Amino acid sequence: MRIFLLGGSGRTGSLTLAEALSRNHTVTALVRRPDALPSQPNVSIITGTPLNQADISNSFASAPRSDPIRVVISTLNTGRTSDNPWAKTTSPSNLMAESVRNTLAVMKEHGVKKMVVLGTNGVGSSRANGGWLFNWIVDHSNLKVTFDDHYEVQKLLEAEAEKDVDFKWVDVRATGLDNGEKKEVKEFGNEGKGVGWFISRKSVAGFLLDAVEGSQWDRQTPLYYMEWQLTVCAIMNTEVLHKGSCHCKKVNLEVLHSPDIELSECNCSICSMKGFLGFVIEKSALKSLQGEENLEVYKFGTGTAQHMFCKCCGISPLTVPRSYPEGYNINYRCLARDNVRSINVTPRDGQNWEQEMAKDIVGKH
Repeated sequence: MRIFLLGGSGRTGSLTLAEALSRNHTVTALVRRPDALPSQPNVSIITGTPLNQADISNSFASAPRSDPIRVVISTLNTGRTSDNPWAKTTSPSNLMAESVRNTLAVMKEHGVKKMVVLGTNGVGSSRANGGWLFNWIVDHSNLKVTFDDHYEVQKLLEAEAEKDVDFKWVDVRATGLDNGEKKEVKEFGNEGKGVGWFISRKSVAGFLLDAVEGSQWDRQTPLYYMEWQLTVCAIMNTEVLHKGSCHCKKVNLEVLHSPDIELSECNCSICSMKGFLGFVIEKSALKSLQGEENLEVYKFGTGTAQHMFCKCCGISPLTVPRSYPEGYNINYRCLARDNVRSINVTPRDGQNWEQEMAKDIVGKH
């Protein structure tokens, strides 16, 4: 399949080009400087700018009849002199929106029905993920130019889909980009609650091609980040997804919680003996529990508490605590540390648990 690529000479665009070729696609790339991309098989390089609709028309017309352009990918982004949010912009404020508008017009002429664009977390329905400080930075720096342009792109795609029921689009909202290796990505839907904050450009390239080849994200704005990638943005207060398991990994769980975890070290007999270092969550925050059939439940005393142990390795990744039976107590020692920013451990008097029940312990057990 031939792909028309915008932004192919950029940091993410060049990796997207390489990913497309690795999947046996052909590519027509529109770039301002032909020397920005090396000559290679299955790549047609057209000199021009997407701000000029005629250059896009020439790109489509250059494709051979036996291999016409079938889909468009845009990795365009507004430029700044550096990655500093307040750095001076180096491109028109409407670069992405105007380029997409011109491309949509040419796509209609040639009957091309799908466009995949690289967007960003914090636009549209995902704005709430940023937290007040990040959103303040966006609103008071030159990031606002970029974010406004991304949002205009989304509105253009939605408007085109309303006019043409056959038109398909995907606006992929990436989190912060880095130069790490390609890894599996985790997708968080259109709003992205619980998403982390960084993903490698190589992983982005892979996801863009997945969106081109598949249909599960059509007419959506999926937000995603790299699994096992460290959440390093210390100013954010959003919840993130924590992964964990027992020792033999026959029991696996995913928990939605703050990256800053308040832990309790209980001195009751069973917690002391098994070395349980826990924090309580609502049951709705346990996003997945795989291998539940491998858990053995142990009860004693009132029977309210349910201590769950892996039948194979004997480790207890979670319990139902008697102090809050409506939730789960998660064993911090069973969690991966990838998305943990900080912990604070507080001793808890589990030997006198009746008095403890009067306290608000959710997230502090």
